Amino acid sequence: MSTWKPLRPDPESPERREAVATLARATVAAIVAASLPRIPAAAAAPRAASESDWTAWAQAAQSAVAAGVDKWTAGSTVHGGEINGSSLFLPPGSLDGPAFAATVEQAVAGAGALPQIAAGLAQATWQPWATWSRDYTLSVPRAVRAFAAVAASEVGPTPLGARSLRSGSAPGRVGLTAAVLPQIFAQVVPGANDPAAAAPLQALANWYASAFTKWFNRAKLQNLVMGKGPIPTFAPPYVPVGPVVGGAVDGIAVILATSFS
Repeated sequence: MSTWKPLRPDPESPERREAVATLARATVAAIVAASLPRIPAAAAAPRAASESDWTAWAQAAQSAVAAGVDKWTAGSTVHGGEINGSSLFLPPGSLDGPAFAATVEQAVAGAGALPQIAAGLAQATWQPWATWSRDYTLSVPRAVRAFAAVAASEVGPTPLGARSLRSGSAPGRVGLTAAVLPQIFAQVVPGANDPAAAAPLQALANWYASAFTKWFNRAKLQNLVMGKGPIPTFAPPYVPVGPVVGGAVDGIAVILATSFS
């Protein structure tokens, strides 16, 4: 007797590839639109930069991104999460942290890059990070089983258990892949299409994508706290228990992760 198993989408199907490509195009367009207004116009035609110049600038950006992500992690917050019954929901926009574009810009400028190149590399590395974190969402149907039936009119601040960050989803993650980052560099960083820039910027993209994947897969969400949550149906003695409805979830230093490298 055969056992029926549900069909799963083929990750290599043309439909899936087209969906991923469409998402990538939309993500690149949004990142470019957010980045370009923050990059100063060149005062004059710059001299042609050598590959060693681009290598120095890319390495400066890499070190600054690593330090910036570690500070982002330490300062990460969640605001606007919800508990309904036993379900936890973090909507898009609830995960945040301190921007590190200025850190990258200063480091690249310190390595000798022109202001527009320093600003371009800063935006081309910060905006993809800002996009995935802004897009991040987490939904856990039975995160806090006890909140499905509470014998009280409300519950006070309650620590919630740690969760793997990869339990959630973020469509904007596509902007932090080795295939898409070079597209962002090409449209955001002045001079990125020069032959001398190709290898250093691809190396930066490869490092960033690999470091992000390792970081994301190992990171955990912690320090989430549900603030006061009402139980509107609680009406003893006829209704002695009820579910939490609209309980607020917040937290500071919410990401536990290894150093970004």
